[in-house]
Amino acid sequence: MLPPRVLTRVRARAAQTSWLTLPTLGLPLLFKANAAFLTVFALQFIFVPQFLFDTNFDPAPTLDEFHLFFCRGFGVLALGMCWLITKIDSKKFLPYITLYMICFCTAAPFYAQAKMSVKLPEHYFPIGGCCLLIAAHLYAYVTKVLKPKLDAATLTKFTAAFYGFFSAQFLFCPQFLYDTNFSEAKTLDEFHLFICQAFGVLGLFFCGLIIQLPAKKYLTFMTVFNIVFSSSLPFYAQYAFAVKLPDHYLPVGGCALICLAHVALWYKSK
Repeated sequence: MLPPRVLTRVRARAAQTSWLTLPTLGLPLLFKANAAFLTVFALQFIFVPQFLFDTNFDPAPTLDEFHLFFCRGFGVLALGMCWLITKIDSKKFLPYITLYMICFCTAAPFYAQAKMSVKLPEHYFPIGGCCLLIAAHLYAYVTKVLKPKLDAATLTKFTAAFYGFFSAQFLFCPQFLYDTNFSEAKTLDEFHLFICQAFGVLGLFFCGLIIQLPAKKYLTFMTVFNIVFSSSLPFYAQYAFAVKLPDHYLPVGGCALICLAHVALWYKSK
C-alpha cells in the first residue's frame, strides 16, 4: 500500500493526463520495440532455424534443405521489414503497421498456437509478445487517430451490446453457440437447453436494464460485475475446457477489453 502522500500525487498526476493517451510510450519507441521483438525471431530464422523450431514445437520437425532455404529468405525479409519500421514516420504509418501486426501475428504465432503442436510454456513468449504489441498498436491507433470520447454511459451501452449478442445465442441457438466456441463434440440435452434458455432471458433483460441506469452511479458495481462474470464464464472456459480457436478469442478478448475499460474509468473517477 502506497503512503497517502504518494498516492495523492499519483492520482493528481493521473487526473492531469487523460487515460486515453500514451504518456510514457511514444510512437517511435513503440515502433522500435516492435522491430526489436521481431528481430529476435528473424535472426533465428537466418542463423539457427532448427533451434527455433525445437524451442517452439513439440514434436519439432527436422528441417530439410527446402525448409532452411525458406527460413533464410523469410529471416532476411523480416530483418528488412524491422529496419524499415524504425526509419519511417511512425504517426503516418501507424494504421498500416497496426494492420500488418494483426495479419502477421495471425498468420504465424497465433496460427501455430491454434492449429499446431506447440511447446509450452516456451511458445507463450512469441504469443505474449505479439499480443502486447498488437494491443499497444491498437491503443495508439485509437488514441492518436480515432480519438474517441469514452465515458461510462458509452461503455455501458457497448457492454450491453456485447453481452446481448451472446445472450441472444443462449436463448435462440444454444447449440450453435456451443459448437462455435468448444471443440469437443456434444449435443445439448433438454437440461442444457433449459438452463441456456433461462440464461438468455436473464442476460437480455440485464442488458436492457443497465443501459437505463445512471452509468456513473453504477460504475463501481459494473466494474466488479464484469471482472467476476468474465472470470466465471469465458476466462474459465479458456482455462478449463477444450475451446475452439480462434473463435473463442471473441468472447475472451471482448470481455478482457470491457474489464480493462471499466477499471480505467473507475480509477479515473476516484
